[in-house]
Amino acid sequence: MQAFLLQEIISVSGWPVAGSNKKIIVLCTHSTEFIELLVDDIWADPVLAFRFARRLSDTWKVTGFFDVGGFGLGSDLTWQALIGFTYEINDRWSARAGYRHLQVYTKACGSSGLGG
Repeated sequence: MQAFLLQEIISVSGWPVAGSNKKIIVLCTHSTEFIELLVDDIWADPVLAFRFARRLSDTWKVTGFFDVGGFGLGSDLTWQALIGFTYEINDRWSARAGYRHLQVYTKACGSSGLGG
């Protein structure tokens, strides 16, 4: 299913080009339902963010961030948190694993948990 969605996104937007501001944004969720987005449902939120990174050893690093936004201007409230670990295999390769949770509150839809 993800391969189909990526192909559809690329067919509409094209591939991003290095050095440009063109990006592909993919929302992944553990939900079995799709989130229906209509043109009228698109908004922008101000966000206050905190980020950290700490080296645990020569090969391990922990990173994380927390942000909160909305403040009633776009959504009523939105927040997300992430914790991740990086293992540096060598100078060119690393492996990462982590967890992210995203929560959006709006008057129209209530709470929409997009964690995963």
